[in-house]
Amino acid sequence: AQGIDRRTLVPPPFTLRYDLPVEAGIPWSRAVNDGIAEVAQSRPEAFIGFGTVPLQNPAAAVNELDRAVSELGLRGIEIATNIAGVELDDPGLAPFWSRLEAIGIPVLIHPHHVAGVERMGAVHLRNLIGNPVETALASSRLMFGGVLESYPGLKVILSHGGGALPGIAGRLEHARVVRSDVPGTRTIQDQMKQFYYD
Repeated sequence: AQGIDRRTLVPPPFTLRYDLPVEAGIPWSRAVNDGIAEVAQSRPEAFIGFGTVPLQNPAAAVNELDRAVSELGLRGIEIATNIAGVELDDPGLAPFWSRLEAIGIPVLIHPHHVAGVERMGAVHLRNLIGNPVETALASSRLMFGGVLESYPGLKVILSHGGGALPGIAGRLEHARVVRSDVPGTRTIQDQMKQFYYD
């Protein structure tokens, strides 16, 4: 009735437990993925499943990514805008980005643990302002940090319509052109075409 073919089941952001030690994070991710896969497989005409990976350890994340896709049939992975404070352009995450690009499944980036939350107060500004800004910060790190340039086949979905990114794209491009400390050869507008906007 609403014109929706299928819904994508994704882990709630608070279940992306990068704060766990890896020996606990691996079984946690497996349990979340098993549960999502079970529901998605019960109604494949209605649901598509996205999983989670223990990105606090990129090698373990790649292993769980492969299991989630090949064994469970999940169709994408959700990650947070930072990995317990580690930014998405951190070189240590290269094996994860490389594997995602190689197998061709999308990664959905959702804000969680937003920057500046201690200043947001009690008016739900953490969500209203913090989440859009956090998404813009993470996507800007992917662009200026060279992740999109290094992995041109990467499929990245940004939550909330890209957050604040579309509104500041011109500002980012101006900085790319005029500032010597801002890296990158591709325009911001060209790199933004590599994103999908939920």
